[in-house]
Amino acid sequence: MPQLFVLHSAAFALITFAITDMHPRSFVLNKYGYASVFHSNYFNIMRNRLTIKKYFYILTLGLLCATARADTTLTGRCTAVTDGDTVKVLIDKQEVKVRLFGIDAPEKSQPFGNQAKKFMSDAVFGKTITVRATGKDRYGRTLGWIYIDKRNINSEIIKAGYAWWYKQYAKKYPSLGVDQEKAKAAKRGLWVDQHAMAPWEWRKQQRQKHTK
Repeated sequence: MPQLFVLHSAAFALITFAITDMHPRSFVLNKYGYASVFHSNYFNIMRNRLTIKKYFYILTLGLLCATARADTTLTGRCTAVTDGDTVKVLIDKQEVKVRLFGIDAPEKSQPFGNQAKKFMSDAVFGKTITVRATGKDRYGRTLGWIYIDKRNINSEIIKAGYAWWYKQYAKKYPSLGVDQEKAKAAKRGLWVDQHAMAPWEWRKQQRQKHTK
């Protein structure tokens, strides 16, 4: 992988630099045969040894991060669709729950919830999909962008009018907001309802009902 090649090259260069940076007279003997200069430069030597260790630990961490980044693209078959923004994917014989990043679809018990689920099922169920993972949510689900070939499913469900741009968590992706405004202007999907409620507002309303 390119990242690993670059980091390995950097490791070699930095460690070589750290070694050659050591004091050139560190081990010169005096007339009595004792390494008196060694004693005078002892702290320089130890400092350089610590520098080598520091470089080593930093580069090891970098290698681990590069490996983690390289492993964030997952491919598998969609085995289940929970709702409009959550699916299950079979990857290496293990079922992974994936929450589509940057979108929020109506809950199943919310108006248009079933339609959102059907749209997602038609788009991905039983198909081989690619997940570009962005991390984990607080429930332990993998967050990510779902692709089928070059089709961005996160974007497509918003364009179809069956999900909102989850701006709170995806402010850096205003293109999703553009997709939403186009769907709203065309009254696609849930936007036929002028009073359509965003899922996060609906969930908040439901929690308030249960706390009364």
